[in-house]
Amino acid sequence: MCHRTKGLTPAFESVFAKYTSEGLDTCCANIPSLHRRMGAVVRKIDPLAACAKYAHKHGMEVYAWVTIFDSLYYAPETEFFQKHPEYTWVSKDGKKHVPGVPCYAYPEVRKYRLDQMREIVEYDVDGIILSARSHSPWPGRRSGGGNEGARGYGFNEPVVKEYIRRFGKDPRKAKPDSLDELRFVQLKADFFTQFLREAKTVTSKAGKKLMMNSSASISDPIRANWMYVDTDTLAREGIVDELCIMGSAAADLKHLRLLADGEIKVTTWAGIHGKTYDQCLSRMRSQLRAMLDNRTSHGSTYHELANLIYPDCWEEAIVDTVKEWQTTAR
Repeated sequence: MCHRTKGLTPAFESVFAKYTSEGLDTCCANIPSLHRRMGAVVRKIDPLAACAKYAHKHGMEVYAWVTIFDSLYYAPETEFFQKHPEYTWVSKDGKKHVPGVPCYAYPEVRKYRLDQMREIVEYDVDGIILSARSHSPWPGRRSGGGNEGARGYGFNEPVVKEYIRRFGKDPRKAKPDSLDELRFVQLKADFFTQFLREAKTVTSKAGKKLMMNSSASISDPIRANWMYVDTDTLAREGIVDELCIMGSAAADLKHLRLLADGEIKVTTWAGIHGKTYDQCLSRMRSQLRAMLDNRTSHGSTYHELANLIYPDCWEEAIVDTVKEWQTTAR
């Protein structure tokens, strides 16, 4: 999500200067990509305002995208977490940080994010989607990892202090795979849930929706290898308006639907990345059909729909698939 900011640190030409070669964005089929043009674009228009204006003109909803564990890339040196690395997840010995990954146990971090959201809801958007996707250099990211991120980082002072208050022991001394270690993972999620409660107050006051995405592993404190998002609590307490589970449009969402009890939407998220027309077409067809057949889901998000930049692909992948489904579903 790109917009003109009043309170955050603006990212103009200097941030994108190193992206000097123009090529094809392979994540979005054959779209020409030159990141350093973004500064010029934002100087000319406000992308978020323009998107909301024209989307609403054609009857579409618009949600501003905010990554909440991903404040590293395209960040200028004066950006909040660049100036305050102490607010990012820290290792047990206090010597290493995961750049760009905020610790939501700090009131200062929550205030920074909430101020960002207050700025966004002033736009004519329908809501905000908070994303757990992260491009930060998490421990084990390149090697396939394990749970180094979730269990080996986040030992920031307010987390440790609260852990000791609750359990009477130091989380840095927890044994591997112990209950104490899992309590540490859960506690970090508790602080993030607190932030989401505060965020919901901001969006609700503005008459906007709040969405949160997660995944099967991110939603499981045992399997989580980076962050853990307590989706069970979010669903049970209706802390967000919609939960979007990344993975496949065919994902079984009965568990979350049961916890939500009809109070919030529960949807899926499917990747449709393709480097060729045929790849885009095949993946969108299969994932759209999976959504249409999935009775446990309220719908699906497709990442990224820019893969359907070709008009023919859009029609073949979506229109034809829906017509075929309507015929066979009768």
